[in-house]
Amino acid sequence: MRRTIESVSLPGRSGVSWQDARIVVTPRHKDWRWLRWETECLGTAGSNLLALRVNVARRADAPMGANIQLRVWPRTGAARAYVERGGEPRPYGPGQYEYTVRCGDWLAFACGRASYLGIVPRREPGWNLGLENLGDGHFMAGASRWLTLDPPVSRLGSLLWIAPCRSLKEAHAYRFLREMDDLP
Repeated sequence: MRRTIESVSLPGRSGVSWQDARIVVTPRHKDWRWLRWETECLGTAGSNLLALRVNVARRADAPMGANIQLRVWPRTGAARAYVERGGEPRPYGPGQYEYTVRCGDWLAFACGRASYLGIVPRREPGWNLGLENLGDGHFMAGASRWLTLDPPVSRLGSLLWIAPCRSLKEAHAYRFLREMDDLP
C-alpha cells in the first residue's frame, strides 16, 4: 500500500478556510489496485468542529464498489454513550441487552464530567451509524457506507462531523449538520 500525507486547505461555501491533513492510500494488491482512498481531517480556526471527508476513486473501467468504515473510540477508560430515539438523546450503556445498536442520525459519548463528543454523518442514503458496547463501559462508534462506482462515476465521497462539546444538549444541537452537504 502506498500512503501519502499532505497539508490541505479548502474553502467552504461561506469562504471559511478549512485546513489540516489529507491522507491518500493507493493499494498495491492486485485485487485492490483500482481503488484510491482519500481521507481529509479538516478544522477551522476558532471552531471545535472536525469534518472527516472520505473520497473513494475508481481507477479502472469496470463498475466497482467500496465500503467506507470509520471507527471512533472516545478515550481510554469508561464512557457513557447516548443515541437518538424519537428526536431525543437517550442513554445507552452497561445493562443494555444489545451489544451493537443502530443509532440513526446522531450519537454522542460522555467522557468525564464535562466532556462530550457528538458524531453526525451527512444525511444521505446508505449511512449506517452504530454503537458497539465493548464491555466494562468501553464503547466504539462506527459509521459505514457502501459507495457504488458504476461508470461514468469515478469518484464519490461522504462527510462525517465530530464535535467536542461541553454538554449533552450542545452535542445534540449539532445534529443539524446532517443536512449540510459540504463544508460551510
